[in-house]
Amino acid sequence: MVRYAENYLEWLSAQGRLTAYTAENTAPFLMSVWLHDIGKLLVPHEIMDKKTRLGKADETVRHRIETAQLVLKIEALTHPEKQAETAAQSRKLAEAGELIFAANTAGFLDEAHREQLR
Repeated sequence: MVRYAENYLEWLSAQGRLTAYTAENTAPFLMSVWLHDIGKLLVPHEIMDKKTRLGKADETVRHRIETAQLVLKIEALTHPEKQAETAAQSRKLAEAGELIFAANTAGFLDEAHREQLR
């Protein structure tokens, strides 16, 4: 890939589209190609092919949220005076789950979403 990149830079230079073809201004581009190739060799296959951020942990997170929701329902049934409190906690938990699973498959997370997740 680096040889292709070098050839591409030379072609751009020959076409007059790369006006200052020097080692100093092309080295960062070539280094990025090297790092990209090295990254593909060093990153485990299961991480490279991971379609979601949570991967196999998705089911565990869903199970934990469901379990917490059930505990809140039991609390509300056992202590009717706490229904408003447990309902509020249940809504917060549902909102957190929605945020987590939306972030799980999002291609890009802006700073606002990362802050919400924190």
